Amino acid sequence: MINNNAWNFDNTYTVGDILYADTTSTLAKQNIGTAGQVLTVSGGLPTWQTPGTVSPVVPPTTYFFETDFFADVPLNNTVTNNNWRYGEITTETNHPGQIFSLVLSNLLTGTLRFLMTSPINISLVDQIDIYFLSKLNRLSTGSPRYKSYKGLTSSNLPVSSSYGIYFTYTDTEFGGNFAINTKNGIPTTSLDSGVPGDLNWHLFQIQITGAGTSAEFFIDNVSVGTINTNINTNADHFIEFSDIVSVAGPFGALTQVDYYAHQLTMVGTRF
Repeated sequence: MINNNAWNFDNTYTVGDILYADTTSTLAKQNIGTAGQVLTVSGGLPTWQTPGTVSPVVPPTTYFFETDFFADVPLNNTVTNNNWRYGEITTETNHPGQIFSLVLSNLLTGTLRFLMTSPINISLVDQIDIYFLSKLNRLSTGSPRYKSYKGLTSSNLPVSSSYGIYFTYTDTEFGGNFAINTKNGIPTTSLDSGVPGDLNWHLFQIQITGAGTSAEFFIDNVSVGTINTNINTNADHFIEFSDIVSVAGPFGALTQVDYYAHQLTMVGTRF
């Protein structure tokens, strides 16, 4: 009640109780709630409620990128340079989709290459998987002799690249088997995959883990080796496949790639 323009409370109130108008002319009491409750409105009147558990919005943990060479490029489209072709879109019987070929078409030595210009910093992602569905269109011999690269390199030509994580093939190394490699400046680690170079399609995969400190190599989903040395973790890497031609020979496609893909996976805590 009101006494001398001041509110007086009887013993029906406790600390924290709230007065509110339940009609236009009367007051009512809302008891103090319990710890953690929030004051909300129900039916036009104040009420205490216990909030539900709110889960944080978790960003995606996996990002996948793929290029199929190339859905929007006309067949038989070629890119030429100094009279030798280095890019051609073709098809193959019993192999769906379009195929990108590195093609030698003149008696010249040099580098045939395809470089994806979007860099990847391998130290910033928990796991990176690089895929190439590729095949050799002819084996390296004395005519022609060449070296094929697939994987990550610096933006320089592979033969003079400052760093990289990649597959290679040539007939003069490891008996013509595919090799797995890491390079950090001059030091290079190269191991025999045990898989012979041939003219069949293969799925090449490089899986980089440990914030860029370990690289495991797969051919057709089978691990062919892991390298933990000579990996540059402080620079951007570029997806690339290329052929280094050392001895000119018969014309034609050396290496073909149906698609490449890379998957970035965040496996650690995001919060």
